[in-house]
Amino acid sequence: MGDCRTERKTPLAVLHLRGDLAASYAEELRSALLESLREAAETEIDLSSVTEVDQACLQLLCAAIKAAVGMNKRIRLVGPSGALERAVRGLGESRSGKCGRDKGDRCIWSGEQAHG
Repeated sequence: MGDCRTERKTPLAVLHLRGDLAASYAEELRSALLESLREAAETEIDLSSVTEVDQACLQLLCAAIKAAVGMNKRIRLVGPSGALERAVRGLGESRSGKCGRDKGDRCIWSGEQAHG
């Protein structure tokens, strides 16, 4: 099961994620992402200790990045482990383009680091 610890460094929030980001963890991740988007101008999501990522959590990360763009906020993935890349590849969701909300940066579906 996954674990999330939030560190606040105004105006920055750092979410330290670790372990298995399975569907059972999605609600906790969703809450942490929403809180961060509400309270911080910028969020770093540390994925260096993540061992697995399932579709539900991958979609939450993508949705948070899209929401941040719409709110003029920024989300940055820090130290993504191979788990994120494996999850994207394993779901067959890789694509070469960007979503319509990207502003100059690649999204996680392309397998590259994402920013909002």
